[in-house]
Amino acid sequence: NADDVYMNVPEGLKTVSNINLRVTSEGENIVVGGRVNILEGGYTEEKLTRNLLARATAPRALELTKERSRLVENIRFNLRVVTQNPIVIDNSLAEAEIAADLRLLGNPYEPGLSGRVTLEEGGELRLQERRYVIERGSVTFTSDRRIEPNLDLLASTSAEGYDIQLQITGQPGDTETIMTSDPPLPEPDILALLITGKTMDEIRGQEYEVARNQVLSY
Repeated sequence: NADDVYMNVPEGLKTVSNINLRVTSEGENIVVGGRVNILEGGYTEEKLTRNLLARATAPRALELTKERSRLVENIRFNLRVVTQNPIVIDNSLAEAEIAADLRLLGNPYEPGLSGRVTLEEGGELRLQERRYVIERGSVTFTSDRRIEPNLDLLASTSAEGYDIQLQITGQPGDTETIMTSDPPLPEPDILALLITGKTMDEIRGQEYEVARNQVLSY
């Protein structure tokens, strides 16, 4: 047991936690279990979303030797990680609080993760220099052999008298993005409105071509 343990893992995510670890033997396996209670934490690095998703989906391997170590392969994780207070995110992409209830599973060669990270309602995301208010946000993990984040995000903003909602769902590399507005507009008009402050019908000539290219690359 250890109390008030300071960690900076992954780099930039600074936390203070109470840790209760148990190491037990189950047949040929060594089980590392217990609980990590995160008392407080903060993340202030830039490029938050890209950094976290890159870390979560990057291939993981523990190359102690050219071949896998039988001893390491027999290690099993069953470690719960829970936030007692929300972790504060404050950087150029977000100003929000997140809560987590996760369980580390698998082994050092094939770590898995189950549980959920929740973005608290009312936080802010900053995309393309525009602020979006978080209405709903979560990242769910369900695999005991892989770390596969599944994103569900609903955020809103306003532009030129239109209330706009942005919804992103799915796993990295296979996400679906839906934009709606009130009063209703086609999605290309919503994108043009967010980028230029005008709908596609209001844009003419060279300005239309510039806006169209920006919309297609948004």
